[in-house]
Amino acid sequence: MEIVLPKKIKDYFYDKLLKSQLEKFYAINRNSLTKKSFCPILINSQNSYLSRFLLEKILNSIFPDEKNITINYEHKLNANKISFNVKMSKNHIEVSPGEYGINDKCIVGEYINEVTSMNNIVTGNKKNIIIWNVDKLGGIAFEALHNIIKNNEDTANFICVSQTLNKIDRSIFGSVILLHIENPDRNFYVDFFREFRNDFKIEDQKIESFLENIKLGYSEYNFNSFLKNIAIFYNFNLGSIESLDNSFKKYIETLYQKVTTKSRISDSFMEEIRNLLYDLYVYHFTYEEIVNLFVVFMNKDPDINDYKMMKILEVACLFNTTSGKGNKQIIHLEAFIYNFMNIYNSMGKNDNKVKVRKTRKTKT
Repeated sequence: MEIVLPKKIKDYFYDKLLKSQLEKFYAINRNSLTKKSFCPILINSQNSYLSRFLLEKILNSIFPDEKNITINYEHKLNANKISFNVKMSKNHIEVSPGEYGINDKCIVGEYINEVTSMNNIVTGNKKNIIIWNVDKLGGIAFEALHNIIKNNEDTANFICVSQTLNKIDRSIFGSVILLHIENPDRNFYVDFFREFRNDFKIEDQKIESFLENIKLGYSEYNFNSFLKNIAIFYNFNLGSIESLDNSFKKYIETLYQKVTTKSRISDSFMEEIRNLLYDLYVYHFTYEEIVNLFVVFMNKDPDINDYKMMKILEVACLFNTTSGKGNKQIIHLEAFIYNFMNIYNSMGKNDNKVKVRKTRKTKT
């Protein structure tokens, strides 16, 4: 169910949006290919897909013979008993401590400090450490990370990623090289559709109407909306770009069918759902849209009686109430899907199997 963009689209994005930043990286790190080492960098972009695309270009070019087979696992700090998600391969480790509220300082001070203190014992090269969302770090965690970067440059390559520069303490710019990915302007979108007119079966006079659909406010074009629509278009092999309005609905309908055909909620299944939601996050789907479409499909589902419908609407309202609290909205969405499946698989009004899991409070 993962959405994949065609190589020709990715190459176009690279050439128009990322090539200059990669050239800047190599101009500063002239010996990076031979020494497998580079100075700490900060990638800033409002779009996480472009940030990931650029950092993957950097790692793949420096380590061309290594296959980065990424695994997800939950790490637990022994001292503080804090659990958090880590993605890693033989060549890199990536973590987003800013997603864990006040615990970010422990994740930075203990875990990141430990893993960056020595070379990679498998390859003998420096470790590649990717820290996402540094603009969400608290003051103590940010200062600790800044010190770790300065003290451990000999044993680790650091790639920090942010979305909002004005939320970052300026002191870090003395230790990292900024690679800022500009938001595309109107000409980028017009040129894109003219370049791929045959793929989308779109005429010049219809480009304007589509551009209006990805406008944010009155003047700025929303690259996130554009990327989502393009990704869905290729995922569903649509015949025309005019079919994009229904493609997102089809995608979430697939997710709905997946969770309604499971009678048992196992840890492995929830992990599968969690990974799927992460893919949706990368392509900037909003979680509110997912819940709203679940309600739409529920109203047409013959297996849902009035009692189940009422209970599901209650947990949908709970999601809408709590999802805006804290900065980890995915916790609330996972709770909604968990509750939805419990209610869906219950027998009826008096069934004791209906269990509603409360969403835990997250720190802002």
